[in-house]
Amino acid sequence: MEGQFIDAQERILNMRKEKHKLEMESLAASLEYKTKELGLIAQSEKDSMSKRLDVLQFFTDKIANAPNTDVANTISDVMKTFIQVAFADVQPRSGR
Repeated sequence: MEGQFIDAQERILNMRKEKHKLEMESLAASLEYKTKELGLIAQSEKDSMSKRLDVLQFFTDKIANAPNTDVANTISDVMKTFIQVAFADVQPRSGR
């Protein structure tokens, strides 16, 4: 009878170990998924920021090559409006 009790305890212990192992694997899979999801979000934001900066470069080039000051000022005014709209969602980094 004591041998059966020890066998039962070992089976319970093994089942608990297996349960713990499955829980850890599930947690690891969840973390891997979240990490990939956050990576995709970060890449999307990076791509979005890159496109905004490309537009700023376009405006800068147009201002530099403007035929006169009036044209350059007009392009500059459009650029300022673009900056206000395109970067409205950008939060400044703390500590700066």
